[in-house]
Amino acid sequence: DGNQLVNSAGEVVRLLGVAIPYLSWGHEEWTFEAVDKALDTALSDWNINVIRLAVNPEFWLDSSAAGYK
Repeated sequence: DGNQLVNSAGEVVRLLGVAIPYLSWGHEEWTFEAVDKALDTALSDWNINVIRLAVNPEFWLDSSAAGYK
């Protein structure tokens, strides 16, 4: 609505979030469990409602971005 995000009830929505770096070049300590625990904390303690997950197509598409669209 104008320059604000609103929900279906017309209430202004404030985006609070975290960014997760590329999982493809993470440190050896970046396990699923570590990311899951961090997200759990962010969701419950920080009350986030947005997650930015960077995606590297070469990592997810067998090291070839040719088929990425």
